[in-house]
Amino acid sequence: MKGIDNARSSGIHGPHSSGPPMPAARPGRREVAGVVIALPRPPAEKAKHAQRRRLLAGLRDAYAAATAQVEALRRWAPDAAAASPALRRLLVRLLGEAEEQLHRLDHAFASLREDSGGGDPRVLADVTAVADALRGAAASRPGPGSDAALADALRRCERNGAEEAVALRLLANVAGAHLIARLLDLTAQERHAAAQVLARFAAESVLRSGDVAH
Repeated sequence: MKGIDNARSSGIHGPHSSGPPMPAARPGRREVAGVVIALPRPPAEKAKHAQRRRLLAGLRDAYAAATAQVEALRRWAPDAAAASPALRRLLVRLLGEAEEQLHRLDHAFASLREDSGGGDPRVLADVTAVADALRGAAASRPGPGSDAALADALRRCERNGAEEAVALRLLANVAGAHLIARLLDLTAQERHAAAQVLARFAAESVLRSGDVAH
């Protein structure tokens, strides 16, 4: 009894003490002499934080590229003087898919509670080539040669976009963002399929161009 009385009088609150409980320490923080000190993050938590930063940066780059692609297709595709009705249908298809892919990225940022701004402008090289090809098609006479050039520019953009989506999907899985990984997988499949269709079309257009020349 004397030990318990001494503990109470000294302000020490043990498991059997009747005094108020000690406040729980916040995760990652420690209080020393009334000063709250942030503790170093454990290695696993630091790695997870770094993975999230890499994923977020990659998604922002992808968003910048997707936004520019949608704008280019909306602006130039209606005026592109494609000789082939099949290529005109492909342009409409690519615009619809690009808009849906941009919508998926909006979902990804919403799930992370992050904004989409700050993408690296260097990722726009493929989209710039597409915009140039679309402008060229709008300004030139339609023919198999111009169709082939436009289809090839679109093919490169879709192929590289598919590869970037696969890389981001793997990073999202590592970071535990499995919903985002599934969204990116859909985009990768779409863009890979589009690249294959455009490659076949470009090859056929080159053959037709040779026939016309002869």
